[in-house]
Amino acid sequence: MFAPMEGITDETYRTVVGRLYPEWDTYTCDFLRVPNPNPYPLKHVSKHFGETISPALRAKSIYQILTSTGAFTKETTQQIESLNFHWLDLNLGCPSKTVCKHRGGSFLLSQLDELEVIVRTIRENFSGIFTCKIRVGYKDDHNFENIIHLLQDCGADAIIIHARTRDEMYKGVAKWDYIKQAVKIASVPIVGNGDIWTTEDVERYYDFTGCHSIMLARPALKTPWLARLIKEKKEDNLETRIA
Repeated sequence: MFAPMEGITDETYRTVVGRLYPEWDTYTCDFLRVPNPNPYPLKHVSKHFGETISPALRAKSIYQILTSTGAFTKETTQQIESLNFHWLDLNLGCPSKTVCKHRGGSFLLSQLDELEVIVRTIRENFSGIFTCKIRVGYKDDHNFENIIHLLQDCGADAIIIHARTRDEMYKGVAKWDYIKQAVKIASVPIVGNGDIWTTEDVERYYDFTGCHSIMLARPALKTPWLARLIKEKKEDNLETRIA
C-alpha cells in the first residue's frame, strides 16, 4: 500500500506513480482537513481527491481525512459517501504541532472519549471500507491495546499502524513488535508501517509480525518501484530499476 503523505500524494503525484508503477495495490490521497466552523462545498471535497484520476486508479484509491471534535465530521463523511468513494481512512498519526494543537491527528490517541465519538460518527455515515491509520500512542504507548480494541469495536474494518509514538516523530527505528502485538489481540486485519525499506525487509516483516498487509511511505518515495520488486521477488539493483 502506498501511504498518504501530506503535501506529496496529491492528484498529480498519484497519477504519475499510478501510471509508472501500477503494481501498488492501493494509493492514498493526502489528508483532507475536515473544516470548522463551516463545511466545505461538495466540489471542494471532490477536487481535493482529484477530478481527472482514471477509473482504474480511483478503484485502487483511498480517501483520507483528518478531523477533530467540533469539526464537520458527519457532514464531510456523508459528502465522501455521496461521491461514491469506496474506501475512507481516518488520519490518527499526523505528528504535526499545528494539527495536534487543534486536537487532531495523533493527539486523539490521548483522548479516547473524543476518539470514540469521531470513529462512531464516521462508521455510521460511511458504508464502504473504513480504516484508521494510527501511531502506537501520543506521548507513550500505555493506551496502545485500548486504542486497538476501541477502533475495532467502533467499526473500523482494518487498522494501519505506524510503529512509533507521536513524540518519537521519525526518530530511531520503528518497533515491529507493536505490529506483532496488535495482530495477536485484534479481530480485524492489521497493516504494518514504518522502516520497511527493502524486499528483504518485507519478507522478514511478514514472517515476524504476521500482519495482513504493509504500507510504505518514505521507502515508497525512495524506491517507487518497490512494489514491483516485492511481487516479482527481486532485489533492488540497477538492472531491476531499468527493467
